Amino acid sequence: MSRSLVDVDILSDGRVLVQTNSRSDTRQWLPNGLPVALASLDDAEALGATVMEGIRASPMTVLPTRDLRADPPDRELLAWLGVPDYATYAKGLRMVIVHGFFDEGEDHLIVTPQNNEGPRGGFTPMTEHRVKLFDLAPVTVGRAVQEAGRLATT
Repeated sequence: MSRSLVDVDILSDGRVLVQTNSRSDTRQWLPNGLPVALASLDDAEALGATVMEGIRASPMTVLPTRDLRADPPDRELLAWLGVPDYATYAKGLRMVIVHGFFDEGEDHLIVTPQNNEGPRGGFTPMTEHRVKLFDLAPVTVGRAVQEAGRLATT
């Protein structure tokens, strides 16, 4: 069984960050390095290819256990973007979560737009708009992420 997780963050200026997540040895999903930045959601083929690269890379690494209070998961991303804190980063952010399921029968992705409920509520899945994909062609994945990105709320 192989599971994968990619976050697609759509910034208020339209830029898109595709973040690969991997499991730690305590089974928590954590960002695995810096995201891939795209200029926009416009190119479905490039977006889908980038998401699929992250999906394939996600289960390839097991991250070591770390003290998340001393070394928060978003530390590297916030420093890279020059943003002081996650609340500033998340303001106006739209997010799509892509889960991959492989070697469990039919390989598929689940694409879920997120509702940005602000600092107290965080991001919650918009399950009524969740899409299950069996066609893993980059353009198909990209179109599903584009639609989920349009539905995601800020």
